Amino acid sequence: MDLIVFLLIIGAVFGFLVSKIYNSLNSLEGRVKRNLSGVDVVLEERHNTIKKLKAVVTQEKKNLREQFERLADLIEHSGASKGNPKEYFETENKISLIWTQTLELPEIQQVKGFEKLSDSIIDIEQEISAARRTYNASVERFNNELGSFPSGFVAQLLFKRFESKEFFKATEQTRKDVDLENWS
Repeated sequence: MDLIVFLLIIGAVFGFLVSKIYNSLNSLEGRVKRNLSGVDVVLEERHNTIKKLKAVVTQEKKNLREQFERLADLIEHSGASKGNPKEYFETENKISLIWTQTLELPEIQQVKGFEKLSDSIIDIEQEISAARRTYNASVERFNNELGSFPSGFVAQLLFKRFESKEFFKATEQTRKDVDLENWS
């Protein structure tokens, strides 16, 4: 009778230990997944912000090109209207107005768009760095738990689903600067 009680106690302790190890590994694995998701979210935010930045720069180029085309047309017209002072002065006034608008365009577009978006990218890069560190810390903790005794032993013996996780590493492509000229 004492032997049966002893075996039941040992079985209960073993069951408690196994369930504790399983719950711990499951919790750590969930943290790894959540932190990887956090990295994905910030990377997506960076991607979207860079696309917006490209749109601002592209629009700025388009606006400047249109303004200079209008200026070139007006200058050509101005030369042709020198015989008519009223038309000539009106054309020169239009040239002055468009020139002033052209000078103001980069300031308006870049201060409100470009600088704000480029500052956002700097902030996002810091968030990416923090998210990667958090993810790698959770991977390290999970892998350490999986590699320690008795957790690793029990996990490999009973729970084949737990495998060590890879650290977030920069690829050759992510080490390169972003080519905004050919961004897609």
